Order: sequence, then structure tokens, then C-alpha cells
Amino acid sequence: MDERLPNVSIFLLVLVGSLQFCETFPNALSGSVMPLTISRFTASAKLITIMLATNAWFGFLVAPYVAWKSDRIWTRFGRRRPFMVGGLVPLMLSMVLIPFAPSIALLFVLVVVYQFCQDFWASGPYQPLCADLIPVQQRGLLGGLQVLLGSCAAYSLNQWGVPLIRDDSHPHPDLIPYLMGAAVMCVALLVILFLIREPYRPPKTTGRFTPFRYVRDIFENRRYGKLYLVQFSQSTMFASFDTLIALYAHHNLGLKPSVFGPILALTNLIMIVGALPLGWLSDYISKRYTCALGFLLVAVPCGIAMFGSGEPKPLFTAMCVIYGVACLLIRVTNFPLMTEYIPRDSYGTIIGAFWFTRAGIRVLVIPLLGVFIDMFDKDYRVPYVVAFVFSLLACLATVWLGEGPYSKKALARQSAQV
Repeated sequence: MDERLPNVSIFLLVLVGSLQFCETFPNALSGSVMPLTISRFTASAKLITIMLATNAWFGFLVAPYVAWKSDRIWTRFGRRRPFMVGGLVPLMLSMVLIPFAPSIALLFVLVVVYQFCQDFWASGPYQPLCADLIPVQQRGLLGGLQVLLGSCAAYSLNQWGVPLIRDDSHPHPDLIPYLMGAAVMCVALLVILFLIREPYRPPKTTGRFTPFRYVRDIFENRRYGKLYLVQFSQSTMFASFDTLIALYAHHNLGLKPSVFGPILALTNLIMIVGALPLGWLSDYISKRYTCALGFLLVAVPCGIAMFGSGEPKPLFTAMCVIYGVACLLIRVTNFPLMTEYIPRDSYGTIIGAFWFTRAGIRVLVIPLLGVFIDMFDKDYRVPYVVAFVFSLLACLATVWLGEGPYSKKALARQSAQV
């Protein structure tokens, strides 16, 4: 199969990349706002992490099936877009209703709907759609654009949404950030319905989804095992670092949302400034070593969280700035790097397996973090010990990958031989 595609217009690049803003916003809500929402009903770290881990459960169960199935269907609306539209509408409704939940039981139901639809519309079909539409020689630039716009989403929430969370005396203290999220999802729905068109591609195969068929497909090439090790390591690292960072800032450092929200936004600001230049540059330098360097850098803010002492605000600022640089290197290069090892007709299946790997780890890691935090008397430094170990493992696993058979250099060599 010829994996080479012609360059696409800047307009299409921006359009596809803009959906990253819409994908990142609910993820940012889950990390910055939802833990505070749940904590108003319970002080148990175990219960908070169990509720937050529903996203990982659905990433484990829903995203792989959606991605696998989207390789094997075609409708008059395309093969990825029907799944995306089907998840966006109930996601918007759940965002509107969560701030009004009167009990933890109803809040749990709404969080489940929120997390399910988040995976249904984005985790499964979005990245395969990107790989369908954007050729390998422009995916570094797309990666930079995605990080830029995704960082803008998280920055806008942390800079303007989180500080608008009111104190507990207000009947709906976190209403505004959730309404911001619902508005963003409405924009995503309009873009997918009216502005994006999928080119026809024959479905890969037909047949029912079975565990045996799925396992056979995701391990049909030995190199995929190395890719899963990278996903396993980085998923554990990010889950440990990001999931409870708001509670670490609030409980361990004593910072209020109005203080730590703008500091968290520094991470996003760094990625906003550096994403496009690094995205352009990554099409000409080694994505593999750039990504590995990012994983190595994550160990530094983990060390600060574990052993740092001093004034809480400067300490947290140093963590977020260094983490921002590390995330810039990882997030710009990670997706373009992974597609250099996957043939085009398997994007959905293998990227779905990435989500399966990531989510399966999150299902285990997030509740265990809650257990250990409670064991250590509500010490929210515990996750950073885990993040430190897996940042080093992710660095080594990325270096071990070797050159991808569908990289720009490899495809150029194949063309020269022909």
C-alpha cells in the first residue's frame, strides 16, 4: 500500500487541529474542576479517585472498540464522524447538569455519562481521523498545532474558568467552568457536522468484534509491543502527575484555586508559545529523541514535589514551568512519532489499542493512588513518586523504538528505490 499522501491546505490543518481544543477542554475540566466538585460531597480520596477513574474505564472499554470499528465501516457521513457526533450531544448535557447535582449518587451518574461520551467522541475516532486526513510529512506541524490549541483550551480554563469557582456558600460554585465546556462542545459539533468531510476509504475488513480478533489485530506486528510499552509508561506517568495536581496544590501546599489556577496555566502558556515552532522543527529532526528528552524532564518536577521545600507558590511555579517544557516536547512529537510505525489501514485499530493500554493502566493506577494517599494521611505527594519512576521508563522505551518504517526518511528511501 502506498502510504504517501499529498500535502493538504493550511485551512484543513487548522480545522482538524481545532478539534484538539475541544477534546482538551473536558480533559482539563476533569483535572482542574471535577476533583473539587466531587470533594464537596466527600473527603475520601478513594471515592474521588474511583469516580475520576470512570474515564479510564471507558477509555479501556469504549475507545478501543470505537477506533477498531471505525476502520471497518463506511456511512454517507464518513467512518469517524458518526461516532464523534453521537458522543458530543450527551456530553454537552452532562456538563450543564453536573453543577446542579443535589447528591453524590446523581453526581456519579452524570460523571459516568460525561466520561463515557468524552471517550466515545474523542478518544476513539479523533486521532484516526487526523491520520486519515493529514499526510506524514505534515503531522509534525499538525502535532504542534494540536498542542497549541489544546494548551489554549487548558490555559483558558485555568486562567479564566478556575478562578471563577466560588466558595461553598454559593449554591452552584463551579457552574461557570462547566458552562464554558458546554459552549466549546457545541462549537466542536458544528465543525464536525458542517466543515469536515472524510474522503472515502474502503473499510479494512468486515466481521464482528471479538476479543480474539482484536488481540490478533493489535499484535499482528512485533514492533507494536514496543509502542504499547511507551503508551503504558507515559499513561502511568501522566495519570500520576495530572489527575490530582489540584488537590496537591490545595491540600499539601495550601494554595487556593484563585492562586494555583493561573500557575497551572503557565504549563499551558509554555506549550502555546512553543508548539508551532517545535511542530515545524519536528518534521526535520528526530521526533523519537525529542520525545524521550521530554519524558526525562518530567522527573525534575516530580523531584520538586517529593523533596522540595520553601514558599508554596514559587515551589509550585517551578514545578509547572519545568513540566510545561517537558509536556511541550512530548505532546508535539508523540502522536506523529507513533504514526511512523503504523500502516494507514490500521490507524484506528492500533490507536484504539493505545487508548486500551493507557486506560487499562489508569483504571489500576488512579484508584490505587487514592488508596495510598489515604494510607499516608492524605499526602498528595504520593503520585509524584510513581510519576518519577515511569518518566524514566518512558524515556528508555522511546529510545528503544528505533526508526519507524513509515517515517518521512523511510518513505523517501522507498521512493528512491522504486
